[in-house]
Amino acid sequence: MQEMGVNWAQIGQVAMLAFAFGVLYAALVRWMSTQGVRNMTAFVVALGVLVTVLISSIVIGLIAALAVLVAFGASGMPMIVEYVVREHAADKARRAAMEADTREAKRLAKDLLR
Repeated sequence: MQEMGVNWAQIGQVAMLAFAFGVLYAALVRWMSTQGVRNMTAFVVALGVLVTVLISSIVIGLIAALAVLVAFGASGMPMIVEYVVREHAADKARRAAMEADTREAKRLAKDLLR
């Protein structure tokens, strides 16, 4: 079997670049969390995958990276849609529960004032 030429220095550079991105992205996600950004997990993961594949294009080439992005897009889209639908339903249920609690609190307060 013939061994392909591997540019280990380039792979190391890509790994360092991907690691630096990961550290900075983790800091951004942490900051977003402190700002009250919620229900964005699927999109945070999708953006992380996009950047990682683009970084890897340095080694694998742009055409291969585009093929990988198409595959990730095709496999990830159903998960993103499911996530959005599920989070929307959970938010709706939480709002309904809070409204019911508010109505109950008002009723109790009214009964106490009688």
